[in-house]
Amino acid sequence: MAITTNFTPRNSDPSTQARMLYTVFSDYYHEKTDNNDYRETRSIRDDFNIDLHDGMYPTDDWNADTNFLVDCLQFYLSTIGKNVKINPPMKNVQQRILMAEMVKDFHDWALTYFLPDGGNTDKMVIKDDAKKDFMNTANLAKLSTQKFSESLQAFCRKYGYTLNPKAYQNNQGRISKYINDKTREMIYVQTCDKIDQLELALMKDDTF
Repeated sequence: MAITTNFTPRNSDPSTQARMLYTVFSDYYHEKTDNNDYRETRSIRDDFNIDLHDGMYPTDDWNADTNFLVDCLQFYLSTIGKNVKINPPMKNVQQRILMAEMVKDFHDWALTYFLPDGGNTDKMVIKDDAKKDFMNTANLAKLSTQKFSESLQAFCRKYGYTLNPKAYQNNQGRISKYINDKTREMIYVQTCDKIDQLELALMKDDTF
Protein backbone atom coordinates (compact mmCIF):
# COMPACT_ATOMS: atom_id res chain seq x y z
CA MET A 1 0.00 0.00 0.00
CA ALA A 2 1.32 3.46 -0.90
CA ILE A 3 -0.04 6.85 0.05
CA THR A 4 1.31 10.01 -1.54
CA THR A 5 1.25 13.27 0.37
CA ASN A 6 2.80 16.72 0.25
CA PHE A 7 2.97 16.82 4.04
CA THR A 8 6.18 16.14 5.92
CA PRO A 9 6.02 13.67 8.85
CA ARG A 10 6.18 15.40 12.23
CA ASN A 11 8.71 13.00 13.71
CA SER A 12 11.68 10.97 12.53
CA ASP A 13 11.86 8.18 15.08
CA PRO A 14 13.35 4.85 13.90
CA SER A 15 9.94 3.17 13.69
CA THR A 16 8.60 5.86 11.36
CA GLN A 17 11.76 5.90 9.25
CA ALA A 18 11.54 2.14 8.70
CA ARG A 19 8.05 2.51 7.24
CA MET A 20 8.68 5.49 4.98
CA LEU A 21 9.89 5.54 1.39
CA TYR A 22 10.76 9.12 0.53
CA THR A 23 10.41 10.66 -2.90
CA VAL A 24 11.66 14.18 -3.51
CA PHE A 25 10.59 16.51 -6.32
CA SER A 26 11.65 20.02 -7.15
CA ASP A 27 9.22 22.89 -7.64
CA TYR A 28 10.44 23.59 -11.16
CA TYR A 29 6.84 23.22 -12.35
CA HIS A 30 4.67 25.44 -10.22
CA GLU A 31 1.77 27.85 -10.15
CA LYS A 32 2.06 31.51 -9.29
CA THR A 33 -0.47 32.63 -6.67
CA ASP A 34 -0.96 35.57 -4.33
CA ASN A 35 0.49 33.44 -1.51
CA ASN A 36 3.92 32.73 -3.00
CA ASP A 37 6.77 34.65 -4.61
CA TYR A 38 6.94 32.81 -7.95
CA ARG A 39 7.31 35.22 -10.86
CA GLU A 40 5.41 32.97 -13.29
CA THR A 41 3.36 29.81 -13.64
CA ARG A 42 5.34 27.03 -15.31
CA SER A 43 4.01 23.72 -16.64
CA ILE A 44 5.28 20.83 -18.78
CA ARG A 45 3.64 22.43 -21.82
CA ASP A 46 5.98 25.42 -21.50
CA ASP A 47 8.98 23.14 -22.16
CA PHE A 48 7.57 20.48 -24.51
CA ASN A 49 4.45 22.08 -26.01
CA ILE A 50 2.35 19.07 -25.02
CA ASP A 51 0.36 17.86 -22.03
CA LEU A 52 1.20 14.51 -20.49
CA HIS A 53 -0.95 11.53 -21.42
CA ASP A 54 -3.90 13.28 -23.00
CA GLY A 55 -5.61 12.36 -26.28
CA MET A 56 -2.93 14.18 -28.30
CA TYR A 57 0.02 12.48 -26.62
CA PRO A 58 2.27 10.88 -29.31
CA THR A 59 2.31 7.10 -29.57
CA ASP A 60 6.13 6.99 -29.46
CA ASP A 61 6.11 8.92 -26.20
CA TRP A 62 3.51 6.55 -24.72
CA ASN A 63 5.77 3.64 -25.69
CA ALA A 64 8.86 5.29 -24.21
CA ASP A 65 7.01 6.03 -20.96
CA THR A 66 5.72 2.46 -20.68
CA ASN A 67 9.20 1.01 -21.25
CA PHE A 68 10.65 3.34 -18.66
CA LEU A 69 8.05 2.21 -16.09
CA VAL A 70 8.84 -1.44 -16.89
CA ASP A 71 12.55 -0.73 -16.35
CA CYS A 72 11.72 0.86 -12.98
CA LEU A 73 9.61 -2.14 -11.99
CA GLN A 74 12.35 -4.58 -12.97
CA PHE A 75 14.88 -2.66 -10.92
CA TYR A 76 12.54 -2.59 -7.91
CA LEU A 77 11.89 -6.32 -8.14
CA SER A 78 15.65 -6.96 -8.37
CA THR A 79 16.11 -5.47 -4.87
CA ILE A 80 13.68 -7.87 -3.20
CA GLY A 81 15.51 -10.18 -0.84
CA LYS A 82 18.53 -7.90 -0.61
CA ASN A 83 17.22 -6.05 2.45
CA VAL A 84 17.85 -2.63 0.96
CA LYS A 85 15.73 0.50 0.85
CA ILE A 86 16.80 3.11 -1.66
CA ASN A 87 16.24 6.64 -0.45
CA PRO A 88 16.86 9.85 -2.37
CA PRO A 89 19.48 12.33 -1.11
CA MET A 90 18.06 12.97 2.35
CA LYS A 91 19.48 16.39 3.24
CA ASN A 92 16.44 18.36 2.10
CA VAL A 93 14.09 15.72 3.50
CA GLN A 94 15.71 15.92 6.92
CA GLN A 95 15.53 19.71 6.88
CA ARG A 96 11.81 19.55 6.15
CA ILE A 97 11.27 16.98 8.90
CA LEU A 98 13.08 19.17 11.42
CA MET A 99 10.95 22.16 10.43
CA ALA A 100 7.81 20.07 10.86
CA GLU A 101 8.96 18.86 14.27
CA MET A 102 9.51 22.37 15.63
CA VAL A 103 6.81 24.24 13.62
CA LYS A 104 7.38 27.66 12.09
CA ASP A 105 6.47 29.72 15.18
CA PHE A 106 9.15 28.01 17.25
CA HIS A 107 11.71 28.24 14.45
CA ASP A 108 11.17 31.98 14.01
CA TRP A 109 11.36 32.57 17.78
CA ALA A 110 14.47 30.43 18.25
CA LEU A 111 16.33 32.14 15.39
CA THR A 112 16.13 35.37 17.36
CA TYR A 113 16.35 34.03 20.92
CA PHE A 114 19.39 31.85 20.15
CA LEU A 115 21.05 34.26 17.77
CA PRO A 116 24.83 33.66 17.95
CA ASP A 117 26.38 36.37 20.12
CA GLY A 118 22.86 37.43 21.07
CA GLY A 119 23.24 36.63 24.75
CA ASN A 120 21.45 33.27 25.02
CA THR A 121 23.93 30.94 23.31
CA ASP A 122 27.07 29.33 24.71
CA LYS A 123 25.81 29.96 28.24
CA MET A 124 23.37 28.55 30.79
CA VAL A 125 19.74 29.60 30.33
CA ILE A 126 16.91 28.65 32.69
CA LYS A 127 14.70 26.31 30.70
CA ASP A 128 11.41 27.61 32.11
CA ASP A 129 12.40 31.18 31.28
CA ALA A 130 13.10 30.27 27.66
CA LYS A 131 9.86 28.31 27.43
CA LYS A 132 7.81 31.20 28.85
CA ASP A 133 9.46 33.63 26.43
CA PHE A 134 8.44 31.44 23.50
CA MET A 135 4.88 31.03 24.79
CA ASN A 136 4.53 34.79 25.17
CA THR A 137 5.95 35.41 21.69
CA ALA A 138 3.72 32.78 20.07
CA ASN A 139 0.72 33.73 22.25
CA LEU A 140 0.30 30.18 23.55
CA ALA A 141 -1.81 29.45 26.61
CA LYS A 142 -0.07 26.17 27.32
CA LEU A 143 2.82 24.10 26.04
CA SER A 144 4.22 20.85 27.39
CA THR A 145 7.84 20.77 28.47
CA GLN A 146 8.33 17.69 26.29
CA LYS A 147 7.12 19.49 23.17
CA PHE A 148 9.36 22.47 23.93
CA SER A 149 12.33 20.15 24.39
CA GLU A 150 11.61 18.28 21.15
CA SER A 151 11.34 21.55 19.23
CA LEU A 152 14.60 22.80 20.73
CA GLN A 153 16.36 19.56 19.78
CA ALA A 154 15.09 19.87 16.20
CA PHE A 155 16.24 23.48 16.00
CA CYS A 156 19.75 22.59 17.19
CA ARG A 157 20.01 19.68 14.74
CA LYS A 158 18.91 21.91 11.86
CA TYR A 159 21.62 24.48 12.51
CA GLY A 160 24.35 22.15 13.74
CA TYR A 161 24.32 23.40 17.31
CA THR A 162 25.01 21.19 20.33
CA LEU A 163 22.22 21.11 22.88
CA ASN A 164 23.36 20.53 26.46
CA PRO A 165 26.98 19.41 25.98
CA LYS A 166 27.82 16.27 27.92
CA ALA A 167 30.47 18.13 29.91
CA TYR A 168 27.65 19.93 31.72
CA GLN A 169 25.22 17.04 32.12
CA ASN A 170 24.54 15.24 35.38
CA ASN A 171 24.01 11.50 35.80
CA GLN A 172 20.45 11.85 34.47
CA GLY A 173 21.61 13.54 31.28
CA ARG A 174 20.29 16.96 32.33
CA ILE A 175 21.80 20.23 33.43
CA SER A 176 20.67 21.52 36.81
CA LYS A 177 21.81 24.54 38.76
CA TYR A 178 21.01 25.79 42.23
CA ILE A 179 19.59 29.30 41.86
CA ASN A 180 17.92 31.36 44.62
CA ASP A 181 17.50 28.35 46.92
CA LYS A 182 15.92 26.29 44.17
CA THR A 183 17.21 23.68 41.73
CA ARG A 184 16.45 24.81 38.20
CA GLU A 185 16.78 22.87 34.97
CA MET A 186 19.04 24.66 32.50
CA ILE A 187 19.61 24.53 28.77
CA TYR A 188 22.84 25.26 26.94
CA VAL A 189 22.84 25.87 23.18
CA GLN A 190 26.45 25.56 22.11
CA THR A 191 27.24 27.30 18.82
CA CYS A 192 31.03 27.29 19.11
CA ASP A 193 33.55 24.54 19.77
CA LYS A 194 34.78 25.84 23.13
CA ILE A 195 33.35 25.07 26.56
CA ASP A 196 33.56 27.77 29.19
CA GLN A 197 35.94 26.06 31.59
CA LEU A 198 35.33 28.61 34.38
CA GLU A 199 31.59 28.15 34.18
CA LEU A 200 32.06 24.38 34.09
CA ALA A 201 34.23 24.54 37.23
CA LEU A 202 31.59 26.58 39.04
CA MET A 203 28.87 24.15 37.93
CA LYS A 204 30.64 21.29 39.70
CA ASP A 205 29.62 22.82 43.02
CA ASP A 206 25.89 23.18 42.42
CA THR A 207 24.88 20.68 39.72
CA PHE A 208 22.69 17.80 40.89
